[in-house]
Amino acid sequence: MSRLSGGYGGNRLKIASIYCGTIKSSWNDSDGIGATLNKMGHTVVDVPMWRPNAPSISAEDLRACDLVLGSGLEHLAKEPNVLKVWQSLKVPKFALYHESFFRDDVTIDFHALKGLAEEHFFPAAQDAKMFNGANFGVKGHCHWLPFGVDTEIFKKAECSVCHGTSSPLEYIPCGRCRGEGAEGEPEDRDIALGFVGSMYPKRAHYVKALSNHLKGIPLIGSVIVEDIDGVQYRETAERLATNYRRIKIFLNLPSESRLLVSKVYEVMACGTFLMTPGLNQDAQENMGQFVDGRDIVFYKPSNLPYLAQMINEFVSNDAKRDAIAAAGYKEVRENHSLVKRMEKVLEVMK
Repeated sequence: MSRLSGGYGGNRLKIASIYCGTIKSSWNDSDGIGATLNKMGHTVVDVPMWRPNAPSISAEDLRACDLVLGSGLEHLAKEPNVLKVWQSLKVPKFALYHESFFRDDVTIDFHALKGLAEEHFFPAAQDAKMFNGANFGVKGHCHWLPFGVDTEIFKKAECSVCHGTSSPLEYIPCGRCRGEGAEGEPEDRDIALGFVGSMYPKRAHYVKALSNHLKGIPLIGSVIVEDIDGVQYRETAERLATNYRRIKIFLNLPSESRLLVSKVYEVMACGTFLMTPGLNQDAQENMGQFVDGRDIVFYKPSNLPYLAQMINEFVSNDAKRDAIAAAGYKEVRENHSLVKRMEKVLEVMK
């Protein structure tokens, strides 16, 4: 039976999007969800938690919605006041999780979360499969939903002259406009090897170990756009995308989670060649979203000499690197956008 009178069936809904509003959250797990749903024609009540100067939203506003999405519910539920309001809502509530539940550094207790939502969407394939089993009492209500990407922000940049999607740097004309008769890559990318993101101890130790095998180390940075009014979240995402587009090889460093992190989709959506850690055991299914060597390159984190060799080969082989980047770009834009992900979520409303 449908959760709505007449079902979703393409109807325009009023949807509350509650999410972690700190700078640590990816745009695609936070503000990007509401932006995407608005683009799809739905009315969105945006509720960024823990964000200074965010507009006040009452419980009554939330109860008037057709659906409430909790993005990062495993984090939201830790705050007693948020949990109290969430539990008081008598409208359909869906949980969109941010983590794999069996990380390298911590295990998340699904038993404490399973009663908080009617439907549960996991970014890790192995979690969706496990919790959909009979032992957890929510069989049929656990879904695999890999991260998606806002392709209006994470994209190839427009050429500053002809406005075609040919140059990764906004301030450099594409090759055609420079009179070279061809698109501007790869010479427009001015960083050979880079990583943009959080550098927690595991990643810092990995870079140090890799430096023993690699001449030079990845150029590492992070992006926050902040002014007198505080952090500017959309501008931060746009600046992040600009950084991605400057890199020839984005070396995604090992994470604590056992999944393909949101950065994977963001980097590929910018047309940037990506090397990312492969996954093992029950997490391998996550890798099946892409074809290794066609769309993406998976590397074995423990084999540092071979990783260094691969990096050196791809730095010098423009044609092979660019072909993989182009295939990954096409695959992500066609099948892994936030629009596609939200369509899947709303299909469950039928």
